[in-house]
Amino acid sequence: MSLKIRQIPIAALILFIIVLVAALLVPVWHSFPIVAFSSTSVFLEEYTSKAYNGEEACVKMNFHIPENILAETVVLRILSEDTPLFFEEFDAVGKDFEKTVCFSTAALQTGDNRIEVLAFGKNLFFHLEKIDGAKPFVKDVLVENVSLDEDLVNFSVKDFDTGFVRPVEIMVNGELDHTVYPIGEEQFFSEKIKMESGQNIVSLFIGGKTVEKSFEKQATPAIPFPLGLILLVFGMIVFACGLFSERGFFEKTALSMAVSFALIILLVFSLNYLGVLNFYSVAGCFTAIVLAVLLLFRKNIKKEFLKKKAVEITPLIAVAVCLFLLVPVVFHVFSFTEVTYWNKFYERQSAMIVAQDSVPVWDELAYFGRTYSFAPGYFFLESGVSWITGLEDQEIYAAMLVLSNAFLLVSLFFLGKSLKIENKRIALFSLLAAMSGFLLSAMCYSPRHVFSFSFFIIALALLCSKRKSIVVGFFLAITAVIQFPLLIFFPLFYAIIAKKVDWKKLAKTFGFALIFTLILMIPNLLLYGLPFQASPEEWGYLIDYSAYYWFIDIVAILAFFLLFAVVDIVKRRTCTDFYSKKLLAGFILGSLIQLFIIYRWNILTTTTLALLIAVTFPKDALKNPIPERLTAFLLIAAFGFLLFGMSYLNVHEIVTTPVSFIEQRTSTDSRVLADPMFGHDITSVAGRGALADLRVEYADEEKLLDAYNFLETKNYSVLEKYGITHVFNQVDYIHRQAIGGKPKYGIIEFYPLDKVYSNGFIFVHRVMPGEKN
Repeated sequence: MSLKIRQIPIAALILFIIVLVAALLVPVWHSFPIVAFSSTSVFLEEYTSKAYNGEEACVKMNFHIPENILAETVVLRILSEDTPLFFEEFDAVGKDFEKTVCFSTAALQTGDNRIEVLAFGKNLFFHLEKIDGAKPFVKDVLVENVSLDEDLVNFSVKDFDTGFVRPVEIMVNGELDHTVYPIGEEQFFSEKIKMESGQNIVSLFIGGKTVEKSFEKQATPAIPFPLGLILLVFGMIVFACGLFSERGFFEKTALSMAVSFALIILLVFSLNYLGVLNFYSVAGCFTAIVLAVLLLFRKNIKKEFLKKKAVEITPLIAVAVCLFLLVPVVFHVFSFTEVTYWNKFYERQSAMIVAQDSVPVWDELAYFGRTYSFAPGYFFLESGVSWITGLEDQEIYAAMLVLSNAFLLVSLFFLGKSLKIENKRIALFSLLAAMSGFLLSAMCYSPRHVFSFSFFIIALALLCSKRKSIVVGFFLAITAVIQFPLLIFFPLFYAIIAKKVDWKKLAKTFGFALIFTLILMIPNLLLYGLPFQASPEEWGYLIDYSAYYWFIDIVAILAFFLLFAVVDIVKRRTCTDFYSKKLLAGFILGSLIQLFIIYRWNILTTTTLALLIAVTFPKDALKNPIPERLTAFLLIAAFGFLLFGMSYLNVHEIVTTPVSFIEQRTSTDSRVLADPMFGHDITSVAGRGALADLRVEYADEEKLLDAYNFLETKNYSVLEKYGITHVFNQVDYIHRQAIGGKPKYGIIEFYPLDKVYSNGFIFVHRVMPGEKN
């Protein structure tokens, strides 16, 4: 079926509506999670740390029972060594409830005692020092010198009873922001808090006393949403109809998006270098450039708007458009969370630029302080889009998911057109490429990877279309500043994909790309030097990627290959031309590269196989509407199955709950020694400093190895070395590598510390004074 429509205006309207709906749907994200791993959890909120003769000890526990778990009776036991101190059975009184109990200390020995608390099959423990003699007089605790700043509350705690561990609760507008635990009789705190625009009431609670202060926070300047989104989409229309009016639909659409995104990256880069980066400069410059192009190319734009062109709509094309655009819109309604073990890092880095009106030089949380990044292109892009559209937090993340997926779709169609493939086969190619485990996970969770791959595809398509080398090199450089390895992969992959390789043009293109990349990277090189990785054999790009992970990544596409191509290839009914044979050889070569050299080739392995299937797909199946519809239906079913699998990539409740514990029950100055697998969540979700995390560029290898040293050998000097306040670990497993780990035969506990949280999967230990050695 074909329709005559004004292509660019309709495409822009669809993009605007999809992004708008995605941002508006954020409040209902995670309403119907398909997969959610959860467990009951217990943490110690308050407890006695010093007890005198005849004095009872008390402990206040907080219980969390997930919605999908039924619990009626709780068995609570408290003991020291083998000596029982307390036993009670009681009914659970809700999904979240507290319980305070006291017990006699008569059976305890003088000196240090480790008190164990057992409930819900979880065991916690804390240290209680029994002291001979009468308890000295304790003054009432005071909270003094309270002051508020833009994102800080400053206060002093005086006359604190150090014999009882209990928090100061910091409330903002009636909601708990977080708590802090004083460790001395007098202590000063300067705590980061989350305040909303307008009037805020900050309350401090301790010892039955309350201190309140009010503060009016100025609203962050922004173009009101959705007016800013209209500006962004209007800019794409202007570039498509003005700069690229003579190109085909997919080329002009892909290039207009590429120019818009590249322009935003360059604006943030340049304005930061000039020291004038902020909302006004980014939004103002973008608007001025769009208006200038509108003025210069107004005749082309007017002419393009009046044209109606035929648009072919077939089942495969319709399915491709719907799946690429709707997956990022609806997927997170059915996910448990949008957070994975890696993606939140990218969103935090982008938000830091917006918050500081500059590109940071230093990240104070990751590795307790490390350089910002060596490939910050995506951070430039997301922060710029945030300023232009007025979106932030989950809303900007939702918008970036839609924009990246739309960009990828038109880029793949542009590549297909440059290879002179018909639309139905391009749609099939696009759908199969998106069915790779890595790319589909990126489409659901990680816009950074999708944007980088889309720019990479744009550069390929332009080179295959024999466009100017300097233009191709520019877009390849944009790819490099988002994800550098793709720049290195480009020459070989072009040689595999192109129907006719122009080596001279490739050399010129790659030369321009290196020059542009160097220009864009000069500030980073001057600040940080050449990039390096901590423990690259375990965490870097050259780590092992076993055949199992190769198969998991490619299994869905491989199934189509076996169903629709292998028989014809064996019977020599297809794949007999040179190009098909080259793609097959490229797939085999790519698999070997992926398995034995660099695992990051995986996205190119799957893309090569997808293209091979598309160009060798039986002709009759695409000419006849019934087989095409059946193929489209089969692809929808496959996508549904794969999307179900993507839900397992969430950081599920068994990790998000203890991360929330760190966020709400620790000082913002806390220093956490976490298994590096959880480092991004500690820094990006909980907002606390982590000794080491997954990010390896410019990271301190000593800190990474010290984190493992402590977890594996319980070398308590590491805690003293870094001033660690909390330890966050999986109960019986250490993630020694990015892929794979090191199982421990036994429970990983640290008895000299206070084990204050457990859900059976994650433990949190608190380091109290005197417990660091």
